[in-house]
Amino acid sequence: MSSIVQNSNLQNVLNCVYKMESPTRARIAQRLGLSRTALTSLVNELFELDLLSEKETEEHKNGRPGVILSPNTTSWFACGASFDQNTWSFVILNLLGEVVYRRQVQIDPDPIKTVSSDYAVSCLVDTLPSVLQQCPGKLLPMIGIGVPGFIDKEQGMIEYASDLGWRNVRISKAVEDAIGLPVTILNRHMTSGLAESRIGAGIHTKDMVYLGISTGLIACNFSDGDFLIGSNYNLGEVGHTIIDPYGTRCTCGKKGCLQAVASQTALCNNIRSHYGDSWPFSSFTPSLEEIYDIATNNPDSICAKELSVTIRYIGILCSNLFNLFNPDRIVIGGPVSALFKGILLDELERVITESVVPHHFDKSMIKTSTLQNWGSSIGAGLLVLDNILSLVFIK
Repeated sequence: MSSIVQNSNLQNVLNCVYKMESPTRARIAQRLGLSRTALTSLVNELFELDLLSEKETEEHKNGRPGVILSPNTTSWFACGASFDQNTWSFVILNLLGEVVYRRQVQIDPDPIKTVSSDYAVSCLVDTLPSVLQQCPGKLLPMIGIGVPGFIDKEQGMIEYASDLGWRNVRISKAVEDAIGLPVTILNRHMTSGLAESRIGAGIHTKDMVYLGISTGLIACNFSDGDFLIGSNYNLGEVGHTIIDPYGTRCTCGKKGCLQAVASQTALCNNIRSHYGDSWPFSSFTPSLEEIYDIATNNPDSICAKELSVTIRYIGILCSNLFNLFNPDRIVIGGPVSALFKGILLDELERVITESVVPHHFDKSMIKTSTLQNWGSSIGAGLLVLDNILSLVFIK
């Protein structure tokens, strides 16, 4: 059997272990159309690679316990990192995507302040070695990173992140030169969506849209835990769709982008512009928690009025996504998702109901992130796990 066919069969067995309910040898052999002998040979090789473990489960009709195959959670591990809110988040995952170690490093206390790409990348490179030392077993030789902006995945480069003013940031090369490990990158909202679709608010959902809202906005489409990528992995940049050609100028240079009116930066800047000497916040940039508290306690406040505008834009966007893609669920993530609870979630659902095509939406179809600030780094680690076979064969 050629190595290509063998590796394909190994991957198919792993896919069954991850996706099937109660994956026994017999069930996997039947699913893949393989003989029991061929399946046993593949499973034994995966055991030798420390990728599988097994456990006995309930007894069968003949009184013998069934043996369930599962990923080995004590041998191989993956590292993911992501950058958002001027904070680097790091995780180490086992083969089930469970977090065994996590760490955050804030490089500036103001979440929407623009920091230089050189500074951000140097903090990443300086912190990674100490994170990798926490790996409790064998590290898969690759680092996954969730990054802001448009990317060139093949070059490992952030081409342009308008919300941060970054251009042509060769982040993969910087990490590879410093750490000596290959790097895979993806937009930070896409990695968040990947994590939510597989182990978060979108789990067991066939067709899901993840809407990430922070200093930028992205909508990512997922089907059975895999995403649509578009040309060079830049699908879903809804933040730069024009909603008012005569509106506020965006950091990308165009007028009327959704990002210019509905992002975290837009919300904070609009609130800041209305307050004079009666500044009610603890720092120059209002925290989302403070905005929420003021808005919900005082419906006539500036915070409540600006939040209402933001919610209307987000609600109309969600209704358009329901109309365009007809997903089973939209998961809203990113820092701004923390605002959508209680009466503000009710308001968002009302706007969607008013705007969406009838029968495309009910309230159970809109959820907020369950992984919160860790979703993007977890998703970056899952990118590494998706390359597991090629990585364990690296000598």
